[in-house]
Amino acid sequence: MCGMYGRRESVADSVSRMARARWRWRRAPAGVTLIELLAVVVMLGLLAAVALPRLAGANLWMAEGEAAACKCAATLRLARRMAVENAPDNPLGYMVVCTQGSYRIVDPKAPEAGEVIALADGWQFDRSDYVVLLDPYGGARPAVGLPDELVIRKGTYRWIIHLEPATGYVWYEQGEES
Repeated sequence: MCGMYGRRESVADSVSRMARARWRWRRAPAGVTLIELLAVVVMLGLLAAVALPRLAGANLWMAEGEAAACKCAATLRLARRMAVENAPDNPLGYMVVCTQGSYRIVDPKAPEAGEVIALADGWQFDRSDYVVLLDPYGGARPAVGLPDELVIRKGTYRWIIHLEPATGYVWYEQGEES
């Protein structure tokens, strides 16, 4: 076989020459400098400094929202139980009246009485006119044609408290972010 310069070389020599050329190509300087490495570390540090507090805050907000939804659902269950237990004395049942950032159980006989319960800081009801009637037969229905759910939100985070009208069953779930 003829080689590069017109002399005969074997196949083994040809393969060996190609392997040496490939080896030289592989050994080309391919590292990163200390400055490049430092720049990448600084950028990752800045990203972490910005992103981690926001993620931690989001988890805290969701925990606050779940606690607020759980407390509101428990208050609705309590009002339902009070309406059923006090049916002989109070045939009208009870109401849960919600304002923008708080709610309370109201006895129709004494509408001024009742402890006001505040939602967690920054959380508020979607509407300030939620009124839920809890009748002495165990049912729960929103007053004046309101939907069968109460929504609390903080920014884009939402929790939905559902009411089953016939049975008075109450549950809550995380809503879609808006």
